Amino acid sequence: MEQVFFISDVHLGHGTKEINRAKEIELVRFLNLVGENSTKLFILGDFFDVWFEYKLAVPKGFTRVLGKLAELSDNGVEIFYILGNHDFWVRDYFENELGVKIFKDDLKIEINGKKFYITHGDGLSKSDKGYRILKKILRNRVNIALFSLLHPDFGLWLANASSKKKQRILN
Repeated sequence: MEQVFFISDVHLGHGTKEINRAKEIELVRFLNLVGENSTKLFILGDFFDVWFEYKLAVPKGFTRVLGKLAELSDNGVEIFYILGNHDFWVRDYFENELGVKIFKDDLKIEINGKKFYITHGDGLSKSDKGYRILKKILRNRVNIALFSLLHPDFGLWLANASSKKKQRILN
């Protein structure tokens, strides 16, 4: 029977440099365990607190984790990344450079003879109308294209500042 690993809501980039370095080291340990014991890894969104990928630039940092994902893929581990509400703005870096399969929506898959419906889960609640509207705005191709016109330094600063402000409001 195939052993499969799932991980969700890591939010790399949220918190201090020290917190993120410790989180990244723990994540690499987990990914080592995946590589030793599995042929499939499912990342269920919000792997990063903010990820906006420009055509020729990706966010700085997380080198250890990104390298480990590439290593796992090179060694035959299938990696499925279902994007969340913090890391939806992925282009082709993960697929072309790391060998990670990207899914912008939910995924239906059969594992060990059983059918699974795999999702990040954001926006599932029909009563969360405000978020469902915001999700459509944030995932709108025109809005993404307009945001990508911002210089990466400013665009990523703005996205990170927005995420931090949201966290302060929620806490």
